[in-house]
Amino acid sequence: MAATKATTSPSFLYKDLLPSQIMSTPKHKKQQLKKVDGTSWLIPSQVIHNRAPSILHASTSAGEQTTTASESSRQPPPPSMPQSIRSRRRMRPKKKKSSPSKNQDEDSFPTTGNLPDPWYRSVSLNHLRLHPQFQALSSHVPLLQELEDVSKFRQESWQWDELHKGRCTTSQAAGALGFLEPIAGQALGVPTSWQRGGMGSYQRLRQPALRTVEEMNKLFIDPEKDCATVDDSSTDDAAESLWQQPSNSSKMVADYLYQPNKEEFARRKTCIRERSGGESLEKSIRFLWGNTQEATSVLTGLNFFAQIDPDMVLHESGMCGAGLDLNQTSEEGGLLIGATPDGVIRYSDGRIEALEVKNHCPFFSNKGRKQRAGGLKRFSIGDRLTHEGGVLPQYVSQLQMEMLCLGPQCQSAVMIRQTATQGAIVLRMKRNETWINEMLHFLTRFQTEFVQAQKPPRTDFFWNNTDNLDEQSRYRRFVNLTSELRNSVQHVATIPNEDIQRDEA
Repeated sequence: MAATKATTSPSFLYKDLLPSQIMSTPKHKKQQLKKVDGTSWLIPSQVIHNRAPSILHASTSAGEQTTTASESSRQPPPPSMPQSIRSRRRMRPKKKKSSPSKNQDEDSFPTTGNLPDPWYRSVSLNHLRLHPQFQALSSHVPLLQELEDVSKFRQESWQWDELHKGRCTTSQAAGALGFLEPIAGQALGVPTSWQRGGMGSYQRLRQPALRTVEEMNKLFIDPEKDCATVDDSSTDDAAESLWQQPSNSSKMVADYLYQPNKEEFARRKTCIRERSGGESLEKSIRFLWGNTQEATSVLTGLNFFAQIDPDMVLHESGMCGAGLDLNQTSEEGGLLIGATPDGVIRYSDGRIEALEVKNHCPFFSNKGRKQRAGGLKRFSIGDRLTHEGGVLPQYVSQLQMEMLCLGPQCQSAVMIRQTATQGAIVLRMKRNETWINEMLHFLTRFQTEFVQAQKPPRTDFFWNNTDNLDEQSRYRRFVNLTSELRNSVQHVATIPNEDIQRDEA
């Protein structure tokens, strides 16, 4: 279906949405909006700063406070208090009640709700594949000639899932390296919620793995067609109906014309309602947000680096590294590695960089919080600032492994950390051969001492290795090197929220 760019949002988009959730509602439309119950969408059009709700109105732009810092500085100082404690208590200034606006029910922005919208203004991956400077993978993969050909399978394909069995990929590397153990995790500054140990990596690597081209062709390739057909849910929209040449002043490579229709909103709401039973939504909302917003963040990287090099191309990537020498083995139980970057930036001079994106979910579960008058809804909105922390320690192994798997021509990796309303930051990490060699050493040890020996790893298995004190010291030096590598990350740029390209819903 061909999409057209409308100057104002169609009225049916407001159905089943709280009026205050529409950021740019025209004044003449406000009276047409209807209030609905608490099952309506919760979208991150406004945020909670420092866990204190900031009620904003339709005349206030996103990210602004009702009272700005300059206005606060002009407020008269409070009257001086008597010195006695009793007088000080009696003379405390009373909080002024803010006068409600004439249309408070229509203008106030909610900060809690029951059905979060993880698709909020997202760009779909299938639409990104039609972008003029994005090189997409084909939905048909020919007969594999070498191991590295498996990088042609898209991330959403079942073949890509099969390749993870028995293979240490970036999602399992931190656990297998002991970074998610209590002591090493604390030394690195890994968040407590991430310190889940190495059992997940152990269970993954115990699965039987595909090791040869013959095994992969037998499982993946249709013998009648000599190719594999990847599940393809591509859009019916043509590229010219989604992307067009931007104005000269635009920072975007191409203008995005898509606008979700009534059926798309209905499908999204049905999907999120199906997941809302029990506690499943609270547990999965961050994953859902990261998955649905990934293409939007990849597009942020494309737009940013195209300003630096207009002839660059961003390539879609499947699992890389299968063709590395250390993976050229049919030995049962030997270490296999692989990595799938969110994109590969190829510059006009031939250089490449791995691109990895992280999306900070603005929805937080209210489970366990104190109930207030009127009840507390399931989720609150609170957008995080991205200027703190740089690359989280558990992602160091991910970036270094992506560079390793892309080959020696990849000497750096870019990470983009993006929020819903606070913009994004661009970070760059350089390749470190010493760190990579140490990573492979300890991943091999994890494979032989635990996976092949069928011995589950104990807590702090590398840090407290009392059986081999030399290895214990070597590991602790490796942890220190990891901290140094993390602290050496370059802050490339901060991208303001208005420069993030999203859909027009």
